[in-house]
Amino acid sequence: MSYSLQVAVRYAKALYELAAENKQVEESKADMLMLSNTCLTSKSFVSFIKSPIIPGKKKKEILNTMFSGVISESTLVFLGLLASKGREEYIPEIARQFIEIYNFRNGILPVQIKTAQALDKKQLDQIVKKIEEAIQLKLDLNVEVEPGLIGGFSVQFNDLLYDASVYKQLSRLKNQIIYNPYIGKF
Repeated sequence: MSYSLQVAVRYAKALYELAAENKQVEESKADMLMLSNTCLTSKSFVSFIKSPIIPGKKKKEILNTMFSGVISESTLVFLGLLASKGREEYIPEIARQFIEIYNFRNGILPVQIKTAQALDKKQLDQIVKKIEEAIQLKLDLNVEVEPGLIGGFSVQFNDLLYDASVYKQLSRLKNQIIYNPYIGKF
């Protein structure tokens, strides 16, 4: 495990425990989701928190101004603590780790479903039901339409991928034809 990941896990666990102690886990989760999305969508925000030129005290003030009234007071204090300790550059990873801890402790599995066409509610419910029966966890779904699949769908969670797309089947068939050891041997 890299040093930055160790730091992020340590701070995320501390924040989770503090939130649980104060019965603010859901608020903190919402704050971490918002911070994570901010980091994913705003390169200037990430550049700001990782800048070695801006002193920690100034970053703390700016973070306070940016997020005051937007996130909970306890998360705002936490961000101030990170800035005063020079750990603000780890905010994106801390947010991701907090969400992973939340999901693990609440029996939630993030699942990515890609389909060639938009699924109706009945089709999506069938897929969700099958997955939930198999793994015995609640799902946090992210459904994405990807026309390049041609037909079918793929489901990804953890390091597992179930690919039932027409594109994948055609790709396998192509490889079987191209790398067939019996062709050209006569």
